[in-house]
Amino acid sequence: MSRRLSVALIVVVTASACGQGVDPGFTNAPAVDQIDDAALSRLVANNTAFALELLNVLAEDEGNVLIGPASISEGLAMPYLGARSDTAEQMAEVLHYGLGPETLHRGFATLRSRLISRANDALELAMANRVFGQERFGFLDSYLADLSRYYESPLGTIDFDGDPEEARQQINDWTSEQTAERIPELFPPGSIDPLTRLILVNATYLTADWYFPFNPANTKPAPFTRPDGSQVTVDMMNFNEHLPSGSGQDWQAVTIPYSGEQLSMLVIVPTDLEKFLAAFDATNLAEIREAITEGGIHLHFPKLELREHTDLIPPLEQLGLTMPFEVDADFSGMTGTPGLFIDSIEHETYIKVDEVGTEAAAATGSSMLASHGPTVVVDRPFLFLIFDGPTGAILFLGLVTDPLA
Repeated sequence: MSRRLSVALIVVVTASACGQGVDPGFTNAPAVDQIDDAALSRLVANNTAFALELLNVLAEDEGNVLIGPASISEGLAMPYLGARSDTAEQMAEVLHYGLGPETLHRGFATLRSRLISRANDALELAMANRVFGQERFGFLDSYLADLSRYYESPLGTIDFDGDPEEARQQINDWTSEQTAERIPELFPPGSIDPLTRLILVNATYLTADWYFPFNPANTKPAPFTRPDGSQVTVDMMNFNEHLPSGSGQDWQAVTIPYSGEQLSMLVIVPTDLEKFLAAFDATNLAEIREAITEGGIHLHFPKLELREHTDLIPPLEQLGLTMPFEVDADFSGMTGTPGLFIDSIEHETYIKVDEVGTEAAAATGSSMLASHGPTVVVDRPFLFLIFDGPTGAILFLGLVTDPLA
């Protein structure tokens, strides 16, 4: 496969005051009606705005940034489902959940369904949610039923209080299985607290062939210049075909389609990274997409294999989200009373990019005309977005300052 991406998000909800209850006895609710295209477009636009705000905060620390925006937005919507009062209002504002609760949760179900439908013989896309709750803890049947209805997220009961290490291993095993073992240990040893009451997990896995594969014989060592001016030698793939591309005053961009031509990678190479990021928002991204046109191109693009683990609470706090992490947070929609708060949000993303495609894709690629257009050399810090063409949803978002880091 030319592409392997995995991402997982875990939200840990801890008890500030231990409660008692019984195991829930709800039954799965019927599937929800999908929202219309106009509402789905608003959801995607809101998710994009949040993703780029988060990118800018994470980019303040030098180094690579690698996140899964679709995983983060959907994963945080599951605790939002149980948030109330000021906690819910702040989450809606910072996370750009601006559609109203019912439309929002129906929207995530709709978007997940649309994205999963992109799969074909050369593209696998899986998205899964799972909730792990303390056994005999009093979660409301209505909350668990809504998790099942909107997020296809069944409840798995675990004894965090009795054996946190066993609970950690069970959750890591599930996450590893959902990501084809690309994320084998999201929770390190000792990371589960006996007061943990609920863990909500979102996992996304994508592996896809390029629609036009790179020829491995054309991959050559080449220099890549890091932000500090130092250079590293990378394996640079080379491609001469018709690909959508464009340029602006301070950037070049190219779109590389995957099998089926619905999912694509958008690569943006700024002239001045710091200046570009200062202005990079949803409006700027839309302008770049609109400037891209079909044409021949010479592309030089580095092979990648990166893994990034991110504690999302500090950047979310920097964006203004604080209430869910305080002991007096209001998640009473989960249990009927306060007493729960978000203790940690762990996010890990893995990506591998190489030349190889399927035989069918290679045949399609060989039928294209050779390029006589501009040259895009990705030999300095760049951004990439893996996005769904029909909806515009961003599945993966990265800033690469060092392909070998």
